[in-house]
Amino acid sequence: MFVLVLFRFLVNSLTTFGHRLAASGISSRISLMIPI
Repeated sequence: MFVLVLFRFLVNSLTTFGHRLAASGISSRISLMIPI
């Protein structure tokens, strides 16, 4: 049971980190595409 909770927490943190990384990458790409 504890392993299942730990695994779920790990997957949750990984998905949140991936979403954050994707959001930052997309925002940086958009800022690069738009000339200031």
